[in-house]
Amino acid sequence: MGGFQVSSATVSRVAQELDEQLEQFRSRRLEGREYPYVMIDARYEKVRVDGHVVSQAVLVTAGINEEGCREILDWRVADSESEFSWDDVFQSLKLRGLRGVRMLVSDAHSGIRAAIERRFQGVVWQRCQVHFIRELLKKVAWKQFATVAHDLKKLFKAQDAFQCRGIAGQIASKWEAQFPRFAKGLHDGIDDCLAVMVLPPSHRLRLASTNLIERLMRELKRRSRVIGIFPSRQSCH
Repeated sequence: MGGFQVSSATVSRVAQELDEQLEQFRSRRLEGREYPYVMIDARYEKVRVDGHVVSQAVLVTAGINEEGCREILDWRVADSESEFSWDDVFQSLKLRGLRGVRMLVSDAHSGIRAAIERRFQGVVWQRCQVHFIRELLKKVAWKQFATVAHDLKKLFKAQDAFQCRGIAGQIASKWEAQFPRFAKGLHDGIDDCLAVMVLPPSHRLRLASTNLIERLMRELKRRSRVIGIFPSRQSCH
């Protein structure tokens, strides 16, 4: 279509140059500024490994620096979202100079929680409110799904943590008889979602969930859907 041909050797050389540039960016030093807020999330891709198609986790870490700008700090392919995988991510970030972290935002995956407790002791953890609501709705029968979802929309619209807890208590009491697992999950998890309430209102919306990363994840999914199955871990990386 362009009136010229590109040899396979040229394509290979360009791909190699791009890989080198990406690796330089991914392993860059992080000294010189602080990242008070860090968000982490993962998505899964199909990858061919040793002749078999397996599911691999793409772990993504983003930081918001003191100027309020988001930066992608790290991404990598791992077998799963295990404690070992996230521990390796956090250790690598610290060795590269990550400092000044005051709050980490993520879902409540057990591997993430364990790695945070090991590598970021004393750092406030904010449970992603969007993931929390999705997990709660999995405990609700489909016939009542829309009604319960409508109730949960009120949950984080309050102005302070005290009001949020009150609303959570009312919703849990309303549905406890019908969906006890839902009520227990709401009671047990609400406090983990309210760490952002101590921040200025302008910061809360951006840090209440991992939506800043999820928009990136949707874009990655749109592009990777065309590929279907990656031929290797390196190609996925």
